[in-house]
Amino acid sequence: EKGNEEGEREKQIGERDLAMASRESDDRSAKVKLPAIKFTKLFIDGQFVDAVS
Repeated sequence: EKGNEEGEREKQIGERDLAMASRESDDRSAKVKLPAIKFTKLFIDGQFVDAVS
């Protein structure tokens, strides 16, 4: 039963944080702009090398 109480408390904290965040960013016209990818290589030991995944 103690675990259930902790879960409820975490849920309440999460809901409070979400409510605070939504009040702070209520501007509907604000959009997230993704940055353009400029570099696809890594800079290692003074040289650009291809990134291998």
